[in-house]
Amino acid sequence: MPQISKGQRTQVSARIEQPYFEKLDRYLSLTGESKNDFVRELIIERLNRVDVDSLERNQEPLPLTA
Repeated sequence: MPQISKGQRTQVSARIEQPYFEKLDRYLSLTGESKNDFVRELIIERLNRVDVDSLERNQEPLPLTA
């Protein structure tokens, strides 16, 4: 049965130190999550906190205070 398309995607790769890879491998084997899904979520989480428009204007966003 064919898989449903998740839309256009681009491959990203990274090299990490062996101890971190081993820990990642252990974690994924325990949770059943794929490397792709794990790394994808990390990238998206980090990018959601970045204001690219401010970076392009060389402006830092003001800190939020209560």
